[in-house]
Amino acid sequence: MLTHPDVRLVLVSARGVRIRRGCLTRDYINRLLSMRNADEAEEWLDSWVSGADARAARTVELSRRVAALTGSARSRDGSIAVTVGSAGQLASLDIDDQALRTTGRELSRQITALVRQAQAQLTAQVTEQVRRTVGLDTETGQAVIHSFATRFPVPPDEQRHDSRAW
Repeated sequence: MLTHPDVRLVLVSARGVRIRRGCLTRDYINRLLSMRNADEAEEWLDSWVSGADARAARTVELSRRVAALTGSARSRDGSIAVTVGSAGQLASLDIDDQALRTTGRELSRQITALVRQAQAQLTAQVTEQVRRTVGLDTETGQAVIHSFATRFPVPPDEQRHDSRAW
């Protein structure tokens, strides 16, 4: 697929001369060239630009929604709670005194596992926001979901157990 970020298309039609700028693929340019007249090409191009604008607006909305997401997880006994931000970073960690009755190694393991659970929850939330905005079947949607699923996969323990279980 050949694209150029600065395509200028000049349409001469009954409505006058119009110059359009945009990113058109070779297929789109060939489609325009195969049209019967400039008016038909102008109508198709207007429709294409409108669709591109709508897709861009949905993508901006997805970005806004994803930026506001957080994921959380809590140990079964409630003694440890974590929250991660939209990029998967640790945003908060709450440790009850009860959790300190274990070894440092066990406490570290539990915190790490909870962070991974919270990140996996974030991935699920991103998938839902993709579904609501740009759609699961779009290139943008699939790329966003893939990005989160790759960085924050469902932990192996969580695949077999409840996500809140400890």
